[in-house]
Amino acid sequence: MKTFKKDWLLLLFLLLAIVYLFFIWSELPKKVPISWDYEGRITQYGSKYTFPIFFVLMPIVIYALLSLAPYIDPKMKLMQMGAKYLKLKVIISLFMVSLSVLFLYQIQRENLYFNSSFIFIGIGLLISLLGNYFKTIKPNYFIGIRTPWTLEDEIVWKKVHHTAGILWFVAGILIVLLALSIDLDVFQYILPAIVMVIALAPVIQSFILFKIYQK
Repeated sequence: MKTFKKDWLLLLFLLLAIVYLFFIWSELPKKVPISWDYEGRITQYGSKYTFPIFFVLMPIVIYALLSLAPYIDPKMKLMQMGAKYLKLKVIISLFMVSLSVLFLYQIQRENLYFNSSFIFIGIGLLISLLGNYFKTIKPNYFIGIRTPWTLEDEIVWKKVHHTAGILWFVAGILIVLLALSIDLDVFQYILPAIVMVIALAPVIQSFILFKIYQK
């Protein structure tokens, strides 16, 4: 209950997508666009009664999971993060709400061109913001670089998250700059490569550091 009292403003933002869907519901066709290619062209349609509701519920479910995690964390490390964890929860929740509203807007205006660059810019900013918070995340089983080696050794956790924080911050800025400057036909091949690097590099580092400290 205390969590919801602290998050009342955030909860209002979470309701934004629901209110928006309520107002545009009568305007939606029975088949709505649910997928677009890198050039913003519609590639797939889905049911009006399924996908718009999914877009609305998605940020609410993520918020609920983030709110529940500190209370079921066996190590209670997330609880110790205090305001830092709250800020992290706000960033992720607001990003998901913004994404949901953007998709609902596009579904409502199915005949308009969908500029994919906005999505990539948003993803880049989110990655940078998350990277900025990596070094403050305590060892836990829910968020962060959770490998067998970071969970086993707190020193490995700290070092990996310090390095990963810098890597994610730089990668996020790079994604934003590339989304603004290069053709999306080229960017669609670069983005997966960047994501693969920031996902795999911390895993490899955690294994190497664990072996070093084990010796």
